[in-house]
Amino acid sequence: MSLVSRIKELAKTQKITIAELERKVDLPNGTIRRWDASVPSITNLQKVATFFNVSLDYLAGRNRHSDVIEAIAAHINPDATAEELAEILAYIEERRKFYTQQAPVDLVPVAAEHDEVVAAFVAENPDFKYLVNETMSADEAVSAVKAFIEIYKQNNL
Repeated sequence: MSLVSRIKELAKTQKITIAELERKVDLPNGTIRRWDASVPSITNLQKVATFFNVSLDYLAGRNRHSDVIEAIAAHINPDATAEELAEILAYIEERRKFYTQQAPVDLVPVAAEHDEVVAAFVAENPDFKYLVNETMSADEAVSAVKAFIEIYKQNNL
């Protein structure tokens, strides 16, 4: 799902339009729709993330936990008993504890190994790191690191 699509979904859950969102977070009209073709500033992304109370990783599609929660919610029988719901919640809590005990993983070495552009950037910026709390495929790592590099360059970090 693209950044703009994810924002549209979040707006839909809040029952507001993209134009209303832009007004509420003090962005010029049409700004968010342009993000399909350009890289937004970290400041503007943070405004949207703060409004929806989500992380920048979630907006960028790198946090699958919310997607998992939505998938689970969609599959819970509306007629489930309190006992069945308690079992589901206990399982979710067990998985949450497991994942929060995982050490952060630096995606940069994985991405640099699989992509020349990332490798060149890392050679020029040896202290560049991108730590995440979940594992992902090499392709996902390359995509995530490239997106972060664009934001890094755009904001002169």
